[in-house]
Amino acid sequence: VLYLLEGWKNGGVEDWKMRKLASNLPIVQASHFAAFVAGVVYAFTASRLIYAALGHYGIFSTEWVPFYTLFMVKTVHQPGWKNAVLAGLFATLALLCDMMFGPFLSSLTVIYLLFVLSRRSKNNLALLFRLAVLVVTIVVMYSPLLIHVLREMLASEYVLKGWGEALKLSTDLFGFLTPTALHPLWGRDWRGELRAVVEGTSRFSDVNTVVIGYGVLILAALATVRYWSLLRAWAISALTFAVLCLGPVLHINGRYRFDLDGLEMTFPLPYALLHYIPLIKENRAPNRFSVVLTLSLAVLVGFGVKWILTRVRIKGPIYYIV
Repeated sequence: VLYLLEGWKNGGVEDWKMRKLASNLPIVQASHFAAFVAGVVYAFTASRLIYAALGHYGIFSTEWVPFYTLFMVKTVHQPGWKNAVLAGLFATLALLCDMMFGPFLSSLTVIYLLFVLSRRSKNNLALLFRLAVLVVTIVVMYSPLLIHVLREMLASEYVLKGWGEALKLSTDLFGFLTPTALHPLWGRDWRGELRAVVEGTSRFSDVNTVVIGYGVLILAALATVRYWSLLRAWAISALTFAVLCLGPVLHINGRYRFDLDGLEMTFPLPYALLHYIPLIKENRAPNRFSVVLTLSLAVLVGFGVKWILTRVRIKGPIYYIV
């Protein structure tokens, strides 16, 4: 669809108008295009494509996470119980794809609620009722599987003990901005990269699953600065999940042991505390927190794109093909 975008008269958002090229073509506003870009960032994130390449289709199936997040936010801000039921439905669908989505969605919800509750002075009782409806919906719909999952986790001897692969599957600090081996321009041989990881000769301990990218980082930072009061919950969420992706100890350029004047040291990170929390500790792959990291970044990117589109003066018509 071809669209014509005209510039501002006075530079204000209220003065920006779009006109149709033809009477049957709809108008796409800046917020619509920004939302489209945010969706692209989330859908085609590096970690999601790597999970698909590795055959981890459970953790690859992240399509229900944005729906849960949307209706969770609506549950918090809008009266009624329908949004809570829908949020519980989509959370259940996510859990049926992979049960590790449970800790991810719970963490995201808690962070969001902490910022919302700190700014609310009334109607908290009604909000608690709606949240209770959300939780009950998840428990009822997921209980047929949850009963068997809990029984196996508590009674079976084959459940993985200890830290599992938490150290190996941590994100390197330099990995956030290093193109993955699947990158079409700067990527290397994918099979060779996997062999190097298995042999311990690769640059990073993992296949560099969590790559944020410079464009995403710049747009997210721009949105955080311009809309801090509105987006602080999403900015803190992105920072929190980025730190959790780093794993139990800090990795820098493939190393996690550092020599300080002859004293070998490591730098523990908050992920180590999750090891002592029941159920949550079952996630022994820190890089999987990229599921909610990229969601938080996508929200920030959307606002960054919208700010650019509503602030940049445009001389003459610009044609967009979407």
